[in-house]
Amino acid sequence: MKLRFVLLAGLLGFSASQAQPAIEDGYIRPVGGTFSQVPEGQETRLRGRQTVQIGVGAGETLTFSVRCHKVGRYDNPAEWTLADAAGTVLQSGVVPMGEAADISLADAKPGVYALTVDAKLNAYSVRSPLRNLSYTASESFPLKIIYQVPRLHFWVPVGAREIRATVRGQGVEQAAFTIRAADGRILAAGNSQEQEGKIALEVPSEAAGQAWSIELSELPGFTFEDASLVLDGDLVPDVAEDPARLLLPMLTAFAQPVPAGAEFGLRLNVAAGELAGKRLEFLVREVGEGTILAERTLDNPSGRISTVVEREGLIHAEIVGRLLDGENREVAKASAKLAVAHGKRFTEIEHVEIHPAAEPSWADLQAGYQVFRRAEPGDIRPNSRPREEELTHEWTVRVAPGEFETVYFALYPLRDLAGASVRIGSFGNGTGIAGELRTVRCWPQLTDWNSSTFHIIPELLELREATDLRQGRAQQYAVIVQVPEDLPAGVYSAPVEVQSGDQRSRALTLTVEVLPYRLETPPGIVWGLYPDSARWAAFDEAQIAAELADFRHHGMNALMLYPLAVAQWTWQDGKMAADFSRFRTYLRLYREAGLGGPMVMSIQSSEGFITRLTGFRRDQHEAEFWGAYRQMLALLKQESVADQWPEFALHSVDEPHSGPTLAEAVRTLAVIKEAGFKTFNTCYGKAVREELDPYLDYRCYNNIGFLSMETPEATRLLREETLASQDVFWWYGTGCYTNRKLIQDGNTLVNRFMGGVHFWRTGATGCWSWTFLRPKRDPYDDFDGVGMREGKDACMAYHTPDGKALVPTLQWEGLREGVDDYRHLHTLHAFIRQGQASGQARVVELAKQAETKAETLVESLPWTCRGDDQVATAELDRFRARVIDLALELHQALNNP
Repeated sequence: MKLRFVLLAGLLGFSASQAQPAIEDGYIRPVGGTFSQVPEGQETRLRGRQTVQIGVGAGETLTFSVRCHKVGRYDNPAEWTLADAAGTVLQSGVVPMGEAADISLADAKPGVYALTVDAKLNAYSVRSPLRNLSYTASESFPLKIIYQVPRLHFWVPVGAREIRATVRGQGVEQAAFTIRAADGRILAAGNSQEQEGKIALEVPSEAAGQAWSIELSELPGFTFEDASLVLDGDLVPDVAEDPARLLLPMLTAFAQPVPAGAEFGLRLNVAAGELAGKRLEFLVREVGEGTILAERTLDNPSGRISTVVEREGLIHAEIVGRLLDGENREVAKASAKLAVAHGKRFTEIEHVEIHPAAEPSWADLQAGYQVFRRAEPGDIRPNSRPREEELTHEWTVRVAPGEFETVYFALYPLRDLAGASVRIGSFGNGTGIAGELRTVRCWPQLTDWNSSTFHIIPELLELREATDLRQGRAQQYAVIVQVPEDLPAGVYSAPVEVQSGDQRSRALTLTVEVLPYRLETPPGIVWGLYPDSARWAAFDEAQIAAELADFRHHGMNALMLYPLAVAQWTWQDGKMAADFSRFRTYLRLYREAGLGGPMVMSIQSSEGFITRLTGFRRDQHEAEFWGAYRQMLALLKQESVADQWPEFALHSVDEPHSGPTLAEAVRTLAVIKEAGFKTFNTCYGKAVREELDPYLDYRCYNNIGFLSMETPEATRLLREETLASQDVFWWYGTGCYTNRKLIQDGNTLVNRFMGGVHFWRTGATGCWSWTFLRPKRDPYDDFDGVGMREGKDACMAYHTPDGKALVPTLQWEGLREGVDDYRHLHTLHAFIRQGQASGQARVVELAKQAETKAETLVESLPWTCRGDDQVATAELDRFRARVIDLALELHQALNNP
């Protein structure tokens, strides 16, 4: 949410004891008088990424200090940025662990500034001699503290009906809390262990229009360490260490869940008497559609004004308020885009573009649109507009025979184009090149597994006959090109045309340059996928076969399958039996699709499976339990031989790094090894070498956001350790994760980089993607997982609404591009080896040069695709182009010595 407030301070005539409108940008000081600074060393100690608001009055110098405090064994510094009300970064810096930095901005204009600090696993504190310094404690941005926090004050405006607070702890780290009115009397008390740390209380009328406080303290029997605070209800969720330091927007927008849908409104944070003679304009309209949901004007407003929208699912609205005086001059303004879905409030993280749109040409004006493309398709949103250098009417791609390539472009309508149909023409009779045109759909998706924030991102690649294009609203398209395996090298072109009404125009000419060689598939390299095969129970064989073919076309060559879940198991008279008929069908279709091994057979939760099937509990009937467990393994072994399963390993426990899961992994893997199976585990940390190694054959390391392999040196050591143990070095992390703010939905970059160049550089032989299609409820509603352990859907692709076909996505196509980057590199190195063995001096020298250039190319790319090291899709495009150039040169030399 981004709020922009404008306040003409002299128009309201506040009394100094109640409010001091001395800060610009629409903020007021609700508590008069002087403030007292918390003694140095006792200030709030923060953890994680937080934003601190600092208010600067006329004649004041913006000055503050940041101190980075050590937590445990960590040595992370505190990184900070200072931005103005418009979001423009003014300064930034780094404070080493254990040190403090004094920062000032002498020419800062009066207003409110945002100081964002992140010390990662360490802590930090902020001090300023300025009056106004406050912290955010909202649902979207909880206030995270560690070790110490003084009493914090917050403002309860006149007209407030209910205040809610949530204090959260974790494990043995919990906290008690007390809420007091301005006069010090206790209004409520609780702790983070009871009722999930939540408390709600009605606001007594005599206590409204005051600064309340909340104090966190030690809860007997627990450690007072990490805790978080969220304030909600009829207030602005900002807190300060002294009530006189509070700084509030005069007018705020809000959204609240109600039984029938959502309530959207405005809250005025000043008393009614101070608004006499003023007029409030109130507007609520639906985001995207522009439908007006409420519009009214109120004289002498006070407290809050709202409207209820009754609807199921996501309701996303823009709330706009303008406060005017008797002469129709604007006193204050507020606007926000907020949403409610399934009884929970969500805040949009908006995509903002500040560059001007490129000037349209005469031809553009006649056609009614501009054509543009960006290196990263995920960067094109509905409010995107083309830069001059992004305009295009021609695009060429180089593709090997048998390869797929997805090309993206966007239309920026200069006027409304009703029922616009975009089609791709023929690449020429007899070429056999297929070009499937799909419309890229932008839609709201959560930003993390259980976040209260979302963003509008491009994700689905849908087949549509026509789309209504609205002026100024960008629409992106994708062309999935497939080149036949036997097509001769050459240059082939096809037009992309737009039909709207009686007008037809050519938007783009797409040229495919077919390479004179095919891509080689590297032997022994696995791109594995979690296919979520439980869905197949509702499929016929043709649907399963089509999905498996799509997996293969996207470069996947091995899957994880689930024989315990698919086979029919029985237990009678101490004997176990299994009917593998349906599982045999799956494996037949698997092989027919060209998928193979090494694959993974998952028997996760196998101990619970044995207990449910036989009634034996491991802790009560140990001999009988393990006897039944061994029978299960014997039946799997018998079936694997009879049905000639591809090479496989058994997987029993997911990510067993400590505690009960690690103990279960050691128990089950030992018995599985004893039965003669190869074993697999998704793993990380010291538990691999200290506990699991004797029983493990395939080490599949956690690499989500490069956790296990954050540097090239760490990866080399991990690989050497794995191979020295005679284990296989695999990793997983491509797919649809959002961990550590590495969002894989709605972009091609992350999966392409991790599944291609990064995979190559790790030296691993397996890269596994989690997970293909695992919605919580409705895959077309990312918000309906409210109340689940992980609310967000996990989908690399989607079903069509009728469930009969797949809808690809940017991230799914990005993974295919990553596989192809790897295959292009492998093919170049195959040519290099051929050249080195040719015995021809010129070709040998070319091969030597190509090897050096290829190594330099690979090493020139960042190790990660996140943070300051982030690689761009454009860099990967240039990388592949250079690889193709080197391969073409060698191919020509080898065939024309």
